Amino acid sequence: MERISLIILTNGTENGLKRCAETCLEQDYPDLEVIVASNDPEIATKLPMTDCKIVVKSGEKRKNLKAVGLAQAIGDYILFIEAEDFLAAPDAVTKLMNIRQKGNNDVLFTNFVALKDGKFIYPSPKIAGILMPLNFMLFIRCYDSFRRLGGNLFSRQLLLELGDNLNGFDIQTLSYRLLELAQSPNFTEQICYVWDGAKSIPTFVWPDNYHFTDTSRLAHSRSTTEWTKTEQIKIAVCVDNYGASKVKVLLYSLERNHPCGGTIYLIYDHLADDLKASLVQLGNQFMNFKLELIKFSVNQRRLLQQISLEKAHLPLSAYYRILIPYLLPEVERVIYVDYDTLVIGNLTDLYNTNLHGNFLGVIRDLGVVVKNDWSKTLLGTSYQNYFNSGVLLMDLTAFRKYGLSWLLHQFIVASTPFFVLEDQDALNLFFKDAVEYVGIENNYVTKLFVNGEVEEKRQLEKIKVLHYLGPEKPWQNISNYPTAMRPAINLYRKYRQELYSKNSVGVPMISVVVIVKQQHEIRRCLESICYQDWPRIEVIVIDASSDSIAVKRVIEEYQEQITQIKYQRVNTMCNDHQLHQLGLKTAVGEYLTFINAIDYMADKMPIVKVMGLLRTKKIDFLCTMHMFTLDGKIVGYNAPGSLIETTGNSTTSLLAYQQVEYQQLTGIFFASSLLSMVNNESSDKVWLQQLFSASRHSAFWQGYSWIESER
Repeated sequence: MERISLIILTNGTENGLKRCAETCLEQDYPDLEVIVASNDPEIATKLPMTDCKIVVKSGEKRKNLKAVGLAQAIGDYILFIEAEDFLAAPDAVTKLMNIRQKGNNDVLFTNFVALKDGKFIYPSPKIAGILMPLNFMLFIRCYDSFRRLGGNLFSRQLLLELGDNLNGFDIQTLSYRLLELAQSPNFTEQICYVWDGAKSIPTFVWPDNYHFTDTSRLAHSRSTTEWTKTEQIKIAVCVDNYGASKVKVLLYSLERNHPCGGTIYLIYDHLADDLKASLVQLGNQFMNFKLELIKFSVNQRRLLQQISLEKAHLPLSAYYRILIPYLLPEVERVIYVDYDTLVIGNLTDLYNTNLHGNFLGVIRDLGVVVKNDWSKTLLGTSYQNYFNSGVLLMDLTAFRKYGLSWLLHQFIVASTPFFVLEDQDALNLFFKDAVEYVGIENNYVTKLFVNGEVEEKRQLEKIKVLHYLGPEKPWQNISNYPTAMRPAINLYRKYRQELYSKNSVGVPMISVVVIVKQQHEIRRCLESICYQDWPRIEVIVIDASSDSIAVKRVIEEYQEQITQIKYQRVNTMCNDHQLHQLGLKTAVGEYLTFINAIDYMADKMPIVKVMGLLRTKKIDFLCTMHMFTLDGKIVGYNAPGSLIETTGNSTTSLLAYQQVEYQQLTGIFFASSLLSMVNNESSDKVWLQQLFSASRHSAFWQGYSWIESER
């Protein structure tokens, strides 16, 4: 059986000394010795027992008594105990030794509980990940157990190898050095040690010039590397199905702003067939760029699946870029861009940047992460160098030469549980001091329009890449977005409309007739229509309000975002049916719907869903559900999303089934071909019944398409 030496470090003045010694003597582990190392010549008179070794070195500081106790120890393993602390239970050592033996560990760091003001304080963070050389420092930074001495179990041989450094190192450095020396280090959640909560645990401090990898040294050794400038550029974008559904505007913006073109590599794992086909179709229309779709191999997918997403807020596709050097084996360098960016300037200068031997060209993350102190926590004194990973100039040749993708993969696997911003944090630590910083205009985070310092502010015309970082995406409803951010959102939508105008052949148009009765109603309604991601939407505004000037002003704001928007001022005395019929007179869409300006379209782009149903199911009359606001909250009935066939039903039976939905025009989507079969002189109620009777294929979608506001 392996022997363990418990070494109590004491000045002889600690209030908990007696309790500490008693818990050591109570241990049920059979092969154990207790050593008291002290600087107090009278220590023997202050102990409750005699069955222990006592070693005294007068005048020595308590922190330096470790070596004094170790010199007397004969155990295979050493557990230091500070005199204010104590072991949690009589079987504490037995439990630790069982864990050690099971893992054959020569270093075992343990969890602990603090005792303060008579209350036990249990550790909050759960241990994440496995100790390995690439994450030693991250464990030390994250967990207090690595910055206290007591309660951890060490091989006596490893402690002896430290020599004078056993006393010379601070606890953080000592822990790191022991981890480096260990053959099989471990960290257990098992609580066997009680810490005096009145003491403070030393704060983590990044060591001077600490680097997780050798990238900085390698970069400096190749600082004279030259790059031959070229007009054609190569771009890499990584997408999953969601990203692929949003990436077209970015691709179009690249094509629009680079007359010399080049190649865009769209990297993916699995894509729906319709998405893939639409992207190929878009690429075939480009004149400047060649669009290539690059799919992962089975082995590459397995590598990525080793990365933990347990606490992640980003999908696995965020990590695709680490394999770009091997997905593009013949390419020397690329500009990687996130799919939530918009390129509004020429990136040729960025592409030809002299990296001076560094592996990446990056842009500092000003005003976003730096301002909320996360970068200080992650990088310490180097926090101002934290960069955003949404735009990266990558030297793929250098990546391949030094095998950096595989090492980066290992680092991410080892370190992801410790990060807040996941792969971006990993890149910042992995490539510390091995990156070339370029201008902020190459990755301008739109939040800077709101919270940026004066020196960070940029005019849109001076920016090359807009990055819609965070929840404020341009393809969502921006009603609640900060005003300062809206010009950047509007520009994205302008690009989207340009793309749609050139790439919507064969796509049917839907005409949305908006009825305005009060001028303050129109903005939210138009916004909810504008963010619908359908290529061809015609909006017809029938204005029966008392202030046409205010309504026109709002419409002008949306004309660049909704290219087909019509306006008609009408008599305020018109009834609802007359207003609806006036809207129909100018509508040219193959499909139509109505909405009151006080109401608005639901989230999650219902027009896209509805138009998909109308086309694929060949439906010419579709009724949908709606939510409503009550006391400022949006509520609604159960909407499972099912499609219910209603062809052949009577309007009477439908009114009994869904009385509310079938008594109003809002939420009804129908083919314009039905208009020739109905009498426009009747009331809305009768007209709606006629539309339904005229339809050849009708259905009811149990999904929300609009929200009714409180009147």
